[in-house]
Amino acid sequence: YISPSLSSSENYIFTRSYQRSMTSASGIRENKDVIESVTYFDGLGRAKQQVGIKATPTKKDVITHIGYDAFGRQALEYLPYGSSQNRGQYNGSALSQTHSFYNTAKYDNTPNP
Repeated sequence: YISPSLSSSENYIFTRSYQRSMTSASGIRENKDVIESVTYFDGLGRAKQQVGIKATPTKKDVITHIGYDAFGRQALEYLPYGSSQNRGQYNGSALSQTHSFYNTAKYDNTPNP
């Protein structure tokens, strides 16, 4: 088991949900022992990105970008996408990668995910 490598330059909340009884984090041996996620926040305390750490069957992260309008309201809600990373880091290009992920034949070239 490799522990997450979270972004030190971003505000975040890291969540770990144990899937079996254990006395400490040192008891984690495999990815199935725990569900981990991190939510990154902007300077005003608004969530800007959610990352499900090793959440895909191939143990890659699932990233959900959160968009706001000019008035600071959550105006857009994006579909999550499977990332190539697997350590919970903040992804500064998540919005463009969301569009690239869904703009393929597999997803009927979805222009607005």
